Amino acid sequence: MRAIYSLFWVKILIQSFLLVKAGAKPAESAARRAAVSPWEAELAEQISAQRAEIERLTAQLQGEQEAQKASIDCLRAELQGQK
Repeated sequence: MRAIYSLFWVKILIQSFLLVKAGAKPAESAARRAAVSPWEAELAEQISAQRAEIERLTAQLQGEQEAQKASIDCLRAELQGQK
């Protein structure tokens, strides 16, 4: 899982580098994006989608981590109650 996640980040970094090298920035207006070549616009869309996916996965992982923490805390309390 970590290897896939690492490869995902490497792909994003490479795409970001290519986008910046081409002179386009993902946060630019739609008018500016229309002025760039089609492959640059497609790349910017892919990066934007990947960033949204990363944010979604990060939120999901944080939720899972919080749930695991709560579960551990409950188990600790249960063990302390048995002592």
